[in-house]
Amino acid sequence: MPRKLLVFSVLALVALCAAPVVRAQEVLSRNLFDVAQKRYQENDSPEAKLAKKLHLRVKSAILMNMNTGEILFEQDPDRQIPPASLTKILTLYIIFNEIQNGGLRPWEEVPVSMNADNTFGSTMSLKAGEEVTVTEIIKGISIASANDGCVAMAEYLEKGDVNAFVRRMNDTAKSLGMEHTTFCNPNGLPAEGQLTTARDLLTLAQTYLTRFPKALAIHSQKYYSHNNRTRHNANSLLGKYEGVDGLKTGYVTAAGYNIAATAKRGDARLLAVVLGARNAAVREAETARLLDTGFEIIEAQRETRERLATATVPPQVLASTLQESPSLAN
Repeated sequence: MPRKLLVFSVLALVALCAAPVVRAQEVLSRNLFDVAQKRYQENDSPEAKLAKKLHLRVKSAILMNMNTGEILFEQDPDRQIPPASLTKILTLYIIFNEIQNGGLRPWEEVPVSMNADNTFGSTMSLKAGEEVTVTEIIKGISIASANDGCVAMAEYLEKGDVNAFVRRMNDTAKSLGMEHTTFCNPNGLPAEGQLTTARDLLTLAQTYLTRFPKALAIHSQKYYSHNNRTRHNANSLLGKYEGVDGLKTGYVTAAGYNIAATAKRGDARLLAVVLGARNAAVREAETARLLDTGFEIIEAQRETRERLATATVPPQVLASTLQESPSLAN
């Protein structure tokens, strides 16, 4: 074999033997980068630090980016707490579902019973013997938090049997994945054993808004009048916090002050559930803090995506990752 050909063959053989080593090293380097990148996003990125530093003066809270379904923040989200009037989100869900499925028409007139008339707490001032359209009762429940309206609709949909409606509520809740929730009435008035969690209410509110987004046109209204009595929407964030256009507040002594709130800025929509504030002012302030943090996190995530798109991770993160997992660089 000529000398030049022999040298070339030897070099080729060396190159072939070295190639798997080079490729393996490339894979290991990519693994190091991927692990460091994930660690950065979960622990060291600006959005991760924003969520970690937040602590709310409430019993329980959870925040979702509705565009992606990502949970941005949670604070004891599986603690069971009475839902109070956030119960009405499920009652409204069932009503809208009936309308969508053709079993109920918005213009149908609902007779008001003495039982509905006698319902205490927040009401829309229904009077026994009058007939009120489904649309009006939806407004009363959504804006005035009408306990009497909930009873009237429960009786109407279940031929006078409120307990049958409650059974439907619990069946619906289970079908939605609300695993730690039990309802005992259609309006959230105090009842032994009526409990939910922030996570379950988030599931309910997300499904409600996804299926019936036009409902926000009602929830965003500040006032509702019926029988010469005007009620003010208890969601104090409406018109005060940029982007808030719903959803529902509630209060019972055993729970404290609750709220499910949604806000949209630009293309981003957040959904927050806050349970167990000690008063309405704290509920408003802490929900605003949570939403502020949520929008900050979304902006920080955008900046992080841009940074990672250029395949950059802070050197200190790479170094600490390598120190903890040296095999990634072997």
